[in-house]
Amino acid sequence: MEFRVLGPIELWSAGQQCDLGPTRVRCVLAILALTPRTLVPTDVLIDRVWDTQPPPKARESLSVYITRLRASLRQARGSPVGPP
Repeated sequence: MEFRVLGPIELWSAGQQCDLGPTRVRCVLAILALTPRTLVPTDVLIDRVWDTQPPPKARESLSVYITRLRASLRQARGSPVGPP
């Protein structure tokens, strides 16, 4: 698996680009990839994804983005897309 974070945020696996979905999902991936082996608090993710204007349900939206990101990673790895 290869993550590309300079330029467009991309995930490559077995020589093929994997679909990561919407921009904010790719943004979450970039934030996590650029802080390896570091726990990134929810509030920090919200601040970085939405800057100073988070929506009222930012936590719920972030949870959806992370769920989509996990599914993309499982699919890229060749694992079933359902829950772990």
